[in-house]
Amino acid sequence: MCPERDIEKIAKGWTIAMLYSKERLKRIYDWGNDQLEEAAKGGILVLETVCLFVHACVKHGQYQLPFEFWKVLHAEYGIVVYPSALTEDIDVGSSFLAKNPLFLAG
Repeated sequence: MCPERDIEKIAKGWTIAMLYSKERLKRIYDWGNDQLEEAAKGGILVLETVCLFVHACVKHGQYQLPFEFWKVLHAEYGIVVYPSALTEDIDVGSSFLAKNPLFLAG
């Protein structure tokens, strides 16, 4: 395991998850850019991104996140990720994963 390479993969995975989270929130709630910006300020975008990121990247064993990641999520956003999130399967959508092989290829 190479920490520098893992950080690059983590950043890439987070960026992709953030992009798709923005698109999903806009689509589901029919939000414009202003509402999405408010959601980002309120932490909703981070929560959505964390959910997608954990299940599409971390859970598939591409890498292990540093402890500081979890600490910042809790301290800055009040988000706690329980260990079961890393072991229980959910369907993030096979069409999503088919369009985004970077999540699984790492």
